[in-house]
Amino acid sequence: FYNTILNGSLNKHLTQKGCYSTILGGYSSSMEIGWYSTILGGEGHFMCLPQWSTVIGGMNHLVDQSCYSTVLGGYNNCLFGGSNSVIGGCKNLISSGVQESAILTGKNNCIYGNGVTGSGTWIGGGQKHELCFSDGTTLLGGESNFITGSHQSLIGGGYLNIIRKTADDEGNFYENRVNTILGGDSNVLGGQGNSILGGCENEVISHCASTIVGGMCNTISSSLNFIGGGVRNSIYGGINDCGIYVDSLGNSIGGGNNNSISQSSYSSIIGGEFNTQISSSNSAIVGGCY
Repeated sequence: FYNTILNGSLNKHLTQKGCYSTILGGYSSSMEIGWYSTILGGEGHFMCLPQWSTVIGGMNHLVDQSCYSTVLGGYNNCLFGGSNSVIGGCKNLISSGVQESAILTGKNNCIYGNGVTGSGTWIGGGQKHELCFSDGTTLLGGESNFITGSHQSLIGGGYLNIIRKTADDEGNFYENRVNTILGGDSNVLGGQGNSILGGCENEVISHCASTIVGGMCNTISSSLNFIGGGVRNSIYGGINDCGIYVDSLGNSIGGGNNNSISQSSYSSIIGGEFNTQISSSNSAIVGGCY
């Protein structure tokens, strides 16, 4: 009761259940069992069981069983869950199980949740991004970037970058939070407090606090390590002669080609190619070739 249609054409309330809902202007929009909800202008919108939710302008938006949510402009955007917003863009989706999240413009971007994880996340633009089962996480610009199961993490842009859960050599998953990929192409990141600033096909899957600045095909699988750039450089742990796994901590590779550090601590390779540090401590290779 107390549902209202003012102006516009071919707008309708599909039932008189719900209350205090309004369709104001626009064309061919409809609402079913709306509670304190509003469609303001636009064309072809459908709201099903909304509560305190609003669609303003645009075309062919769907708001389904959502409360305290807003769609503003754009076209073919879909909104579920609670306290979510889609502002502009087209074919963007926020699924059920997501709360207090937003998509700001862009195309074909999706946020998924399961009611346990999926709150306080947002996508700032770009296209074909997916942000899944994460809390407090942000994805800005670029194309086809993907974040899953990560909390308080960020992808700033680029193409085909991934933040996901990763595991150690025994299959134990690292905590996945506070990770950052600023840009680049096809970089992969997991663990806690790790970062990749750019480059292509770089990978950090360490427990915590490792960084790759750039370059191509560089990898870190141990904690507190750094690779500045270059190609196919790596820092990793391994099994020693006694059959015990030894991590690599606090090491760095400045650049170069095919340099590696394994089972070492606080050691460095500045540059060059095919240089190797194994089971070393507080040592450095400046450059050259092995």
